[in-house]
Amino acid sequence: MKLAKRLTSNYKRDPTSNMGKLLSIIDMEIDELKKALETIELYRKIDNATGVTLDNIGKNVLQERGSMDDVTYRLYLKVKIRANLSGGQIETLNDVLSVLLGDNFLTVREAWDNPTYGNEPAAVEVRYINFFQDVRDQYKGLIDDRIFFDGRLKFDGSRKFDGGYKFIYSDAEQKILDAMNETKKMMSFIKAGGVAVHWCEPITILTGTITMVGAAKITSLGTFPTITQIGFGTGGHNSVTGDPKAVDIALTSIPGEVVRKSVEAFSKSGTVAQTFGILEQPEGNGETISAYGLYDADNVLIALMYTTPSPKTSDTRIEVTWKQQF
Repeated sequence: MKLAKRLTSNYKRDPTSNMGKLLSIIDMEIDELKKALETIELYRKIDNATGVTLDNIGKNVLQERGSMDDVTYRLYLKVKIRANLSGGQIETLNDVLSVLLGDNFLTVREAWDNPTYGNEPAAVEVRYINFFQDVRDQYKGLIDDRIFFDGRLKFDGSRKFDGGYKFIYSDAEQKILDAMNETKKMMSFIKAGGVAVHWCEPITILTGTITMVGAAKITSLGTFPTITQIGFGTGGHNSVTGDPKAVDIALTSIPGEVVRKSVEAFSKSGTVAQTFGILEQPEGNGETISAYGLYDADNVLIALMYTTPSPKTSDTRIEVTWKQQF
């Protein structure tokens, strides 16, 4: 800004005059103030903000930081701002959940035509893949991370000299549960008022992971024992490493069974059968489900399956496709 140029013709506009020198001093002060305001605007942008600046933005949009670091907090602020402008449409839910869950997010579906939720008119189902494998892989890779004294290591207390890190299953599980709980809290900002949200982890188990226990009941091609119940258990994994255990066909019940209930649907065609079941939100919450069993009408265990452990944080829908065995 050059104030001297703004003077009327009544005044001398020569910058070397006394009036011009006075206005040039004011010009410099205004330029400094303008630069300071531009810097403030730059740092007020979420992508550039850190520390206290992020906290101040959080106060404006009513999003507390809690124990979140700057990277995580910045993500939540973006979601909260988006939520403040949202009418709760499914398109908005898809956008925000894609940010929060990344590749783990599958889809959002309306529940009015889904009998699982009683055809609830004001409800949606969020389908997602559990975080377990992502978190587990990050830690399991450190099992053989040995420490060597080759001059590249700082003795600053950042690492323990215990011969290398060990993967602890329970540590990874807690991180998954914490992440899912925070994500569910964020959903309350986005969805429209009065709309219920059902979380569902769909699990598809193919033929190769199923061990037939009651195979003797199958006597001819294309005949399957009709499955009436599905059981959910916790004993199908190593509690330290999280690895699925080898299936023991001598077992007559699911190890660590949490709950057994009627299947949602069962169908068969030729040499292939499909079973659908659901472990609902209140059932077995907090457990780590990794064993599944299929029972016939006589309460006999027909098939036993072990899968990657999945911490129970929501509805879990299981789809089993299995082939005839003789």
